[in-house]
Amino acid sequence: MFYNYHFLLHPPRQPKREIAEYVRKNGILVPDIYDSFRDARKAESSGRKVRARSEHPQDYNGVSGMLESPLLSNPSITDEKSLKLLIKEGDFMKNKGFMLHIGHIHMTMERGRILDRLLYNLKEDAIMYIERKKKEKRDLMREPGNSSHNAGRYCELLGVDERKFWKKASFSYWEEIDGNNLTIVADSCIKGRYHILVHNPITYAILENGKVAYLSHSAPDDVMQCIVGSPDFYEKVRSLPMFSAINCPVIEAEHLSGNHYFLQYLLGRDFDPVDFALDRPPGKNEIAALYCRGSTLAGHPDGEIISVKRLYSMTKQIPHDGESCMHSEGISMMLSELALRRQNVNFMLADSIFKQSDRETAIKSFFYRSISHTGVSRLFKPKISLLMFASDFDKRDNKEEFQAKVIADGRKAYVELL
Repeated sequence: MFYNYHFLLHPPRQPKREIAEYVRKNGILVPDIYDSFRDARKAESSGRKVRARSEHPQDYNGVSGMLESPLLSNPSITDEKSLKLLIKEGDFMKNKGFMLHIGHIHMTMERGRILDRLLYNLKEDAIMYIERKKKEKRDLMREPGNSSHNAGRYCELLGVDERKFWKKASFSYWEEIDGNNLTIVADSCIKGRYHILVHNPITYAILENGKVAYLSHSAPDDVMQCIVGSPDFYEKVRSLPMFSAINCPVIEAEHLSGNHYFLQYLLGRDFDPVDFALDRPPGKNEIAALYCRGSTLAGHPDGEIISVKRLYSMTKQIPHDGESCMHSEGISMMLSELALRRQNVNFMLADSIFKQSDRETAIKSFFYRSISHTGVSRLFKPKISLLMFASDFDKRDNKEEFQAKVIADGRKAYVELL
């Protein structure tokens, strides 16, 4: 039976909603999900907060955070059509009242011009002319949104027809519960080790065999209870029949009143246990990584030699599977997302303001900036993720590709630049 990868073999049209309903049927708490826009509006009118969560078939095993998920209270949303328009073309500008007035005058004038065109039997089709002018009015009133930019970049990089992409986009309607939002991931090479990122207050924790092995920022008692209880919740979801028991998914949840509520399941890396410990100090030419997740192969006791490619904002080609990369500042979110799942080693750089003496501060600052879809992807989608000082690569700044030798045991790693 292929139930272990059921949702990979049968990609759902709405991964967030369909997987959540499967999880709910198996006794896991999930916020209320409404069957339609109309039902969601009714719930909102009764005092509930409702979020329209963007859905696309690629969400389960693709990029994260591509399309926005607005609250229904957004004044631009009047119906499902306006909701999709909001996501595709951006939000109304702050001075929308003025722009609506200008737009009304603009369209009144255009109607007169259309009649003139009809009377003089101009070649341009009048209906097409009306539609084009309507779009010009919308463009005048709207600012481009992140979703539109992301979708365009995604389609460009993959060679996908953007119109077909948008036809598959939809929304599901969820009650918005106000608790502690968090992301939970089982370690990909060390059994019993879990990574928990709490979004508010921002905290990154590593638990190993039930004990806190690392905590980036101090957290109140209720957040610590949420962190300590997260592995049990995670394993209940992970062990359900339609999920792979060997996969280390990225699970998003909300913790409220002592309970974990399931929000999303994203396919992660398969568990590949490390069978050696890096119990020696770094060699003469080796640099100790600030952070390590994932391991090199045990059959390479001295490390693996890899080629590292730099990805820039203008990079057009997605790296091949198994390549190692360093993502430069300014790289587009979509290129980064598409590259990360394919990567062998992902080199992440601490903020350049930090020097070697700022080791702990640099690590905490990096985790603070990692509470986002892209931040989570950088940490958990590649086979190995390493955090380094930018100054470690000063001599390689002008090289688009360079070689390095890496050895990592899932807890620490050493890098030698060749």
